[in-house]
This record gives sequence, structure tokens and C-alpha cells, in this order.
Amino acid sequence: MDEKAIQQTTRWFLIERAAMAAGVDLHWGSGGNGEKYPWIVGPDGQETWDPLDDDGAAFRLAVKLNLETVCDDSTTDHMPFAYARLAGTDEWTFVPVVACPLKAMRRAICECAAKLDAPAVRAA
Repeated sequence: MDEKAIQQTTRWFLIERAAMAAGVDLHWGSGGNGEKYPWIVGPDGQETWDPLDDDGAAFRLAVKLNLETVCDDSTTDHMPFAYARLAGTDEWTFVPVVACPLKAMRRAICECAAKLDAPAVRAA
């Protein structure tokens, strides 16, 4: 498997696990270029659901799962990171801020959500 295929598989896995943790009924479609894309049935019909690329989807996911988020600013004395964790726990998921803090935060939220056990989260 080449590097792009590995990255895409990891991306799909994170999106699927985050959807499971949040109880989102996720579907997959194929675009005109043959690439898969995640979608849900929203109030206005089919809509793309990609918390790795969409700030709104990522932050709705964080709220639904009761995640706390923090991001270092550029004045920190170390490389800045975006952090996410289930509220009240000590285990942070952290992602380095390379170019875009929003992208790092979306990734931290998705990785944190993907680690959660869906039934335990829903019972909380």
C-alpha cells in the first residue's frame, strides 16, 4: 500500500470511529473522481459529514461527546499542540500544530473521539 492509500485508510477509520462514538448514522458515497466521501442524512437531506475537514462537524462532535479542547498559542516555549479529552478525564489526545491550528484541533477531536468506547460514552 502506498503512502497516500495508508493516509486515506487512516482518515476513513478515524471518521468511522468518531461517528460510532457519537452515534452518527454514517454513510459512504463515491464522487465523480471515484473517491469515497462520508455523509449523513441531515434536516435538509444528504449532507457531507467530515469532522477532519469541517470545523462545524468537528465542534458539534466535541459538544456531543462532552470533549474539552485546548490549543497552545504561538507564544508557547515549545511546539504548539491542539488537545482534546473526554471531560473529567486525565488522558489528553494531542496533535502538533504544523501550519493550521484549526486543522490540528479537528484532528485532535477526531482522534479523541475515535478512542472512545461508544456504549460507555452514550451511557455517560
